[in-house]
Amino acid sequence: MKVKVRVEGLRDLDAALAELNKATARNVLQRALLKAADPVHQEAVRLAPERSGVLKSKIRKSARKPKGHQSKAAFAAAMKRGATRREAAAAQRAFNRENPARFAEVFVGVEEGVAQAWPQEVGTAKHPPQPYIRPAMEAKWGEALEIMKAEVRPEIEKAAERARKRALKKAAKG
Repeated sequence: MKVKVRVEGLRDLDAALAELNKATARNVLQRALLKAADPVHQEAVRLAPERSGVLKSKIRKSARKPKGHQSKAAFAAAMKRGATRREAAAAQRAFNRENPARFAEVFVGVEEGVAQAWPQEVGTAKHPPQPYIRPAMEAKWGEALEIMKAEVRPEIEKAAERARKRALKKAAKG
């Protein structure tokens, strides 16, 4: 499931993020997003069916791109066309540059290798669906957004302070 949320009125935070280098800005956003994903993660665990308990224990929140993510698919497609690893990596970077909305992402879902996760969520011909991820997201996205808005500013301030300290240390040495 893919949910897009449009947030307006945060231009000052965007400007503050732009002052940080790209990797730091991404890390700041991912830390805030991971904190914001907590309510969705907890709700998904609460809603997951509990027959054996395996499903509940395998629900994760992560900033790592899952298997099959579109940027990984760009890499795989290039490799299938006969590209070298370097060329395939360039294709993946090009995909990421062309999709700036994917600058920082966090995923909540069941870790790979849990066969019953998807059939449980959407159902099968013999088993009705018992969704847990989608309802968790629908119920908690507003709370997650509020946490995100509250967490981004302090994360930016901490990162900017670390950058200032590094610059002062470098200036003192040089």
